[in-house]
Amino acid sequence: MDLTIDQPSLARALRQAARVAPTKTTLPILQHALLIAEPGRLTVTACDHDLAALTTIAADVAVPGRVAIGARLLADYVAGLPPRAVRLTLDGAKRRARATCERSSAQFATGAADDFPILPGAADGGLDLDATALAQALDRVLPAVAREHAANPALAAVRFAFDGDGLTLAACDGSRLAQARVPDSPGVDVPAELLVPGRGAVEFGRLLDGAKAGGSLARLVRTADDRGLWLAHGDTALHARLTEGAYPAVAALVPPGWGTRAVVVADALRGALRLGALFGDHDQRPVLLDAAGGRLRLLTAEGEGGAAETILPDAAIEGADAAIMLDAPLVAGLLDAVPKAARLILSWDGPGAALTIREQGRDEADLWLAMPLLLDAALHRRAVATRVEATGSSVERVAA
Repeated sequence: MDLTIDQPSLARALRQAARVAPTKTTLPILQHALLIAEPGRLTVTACDHDLAALTTIAADVAVPGRVAIGARLLADYVAGLPPRAVRLTLDGAKRRARATCERSSAQFATGAADDFPILPGAADGGLDLDATALAQALDRVLPAVAREHAANPALAAVRFAFDGDGLTLAACDGSRLAQARVPDSPGVDVPAELLVPGRGAVEFGRLLDGAKAGGSLARLVRTADDRGLWLAHGDTALHARLTEGAYPAVAALVPPGWGTRAVVVADALRGALRLGALFGDHDQRPVLLDAAGGRLRLLTAEGEGGAAETILPDAAIEGADAAIMLDAPLVAGLLDAVPKAARLILSWDGPGAALTIREQGRDEADLWLAMPLLLDAALHRRAVATRVEATGSSVERVAA
């Protein structure tokens, strides 16, 4: 094998491969990136048991060939080279590969390329989507994916639901639910529900991150054995092995109505939640969201470190006076992908019902749910007692 390729393209392909290749495995070949040189192109592949990445980039190939090289070492080395032409050669007799760029060169031990796994083939067809729309939908649901959930592994996945209305993503960790419809996604005749593991969904989002400027397409294709899903965008394709298990009935979790509703600026709510998250004596950081007297407040309980209260500015409130207890960091984390100036519609039906959050102007299917915490009686009494205080502009009070 003998080829020349530009450093930025090779570094990008290897960076993707290094994220997929495992650091520890019972199959050492999986710690390698497989490089296949063919006329005019180089394909870089990496995989573990659940995820695979394949990137094809232009190259000047003098001698075709294939070689497996330690993914992370090669990626780190190429990343440190100047943005110039890199020459890769293979000495088959010595089982060594050489990378040369201007005055720098290095030799790399190679693995048995023939031992590298064969990736699952794609089925016919596929679904073409606006890459920006898919990236934004992933951003909105990924915060609600469970890190681990032994009782139901499905909660550590993102649900891709295909139906006649298009593609809808959902994630649920037991305390929160996030759902987002992919705008203008084509409908399908036969509904399907696929569970993409959280790690795979994160890599899908990273691949699409450069597409947020708009204008490009992404393609979703199931594997021929129906056990995996390919996402192709640009010169890279990612494969995720699907999770098996029963996913919660998302529609049944959404409250049918509300008793209290408030509209608030996203950045104001996010800021108030993060201030409230500074207070608390345990792993949870509980805050009380109180809507009463035409104002919306966020209060924390009295603790050893003190207590805080924030009056959210320009909040429009409808319905009954009511309060709900929430975990501040968990709710704030759901809102990371929301634009600062967006207006959020908060609704709930008493202290025991879930808080529903929607972004004004978006599809009705786009929402977040946050399950309430057990109401702190003392904090609730304090909130009710102070509802008669005069309202004012945005205030943040801390009691030491």
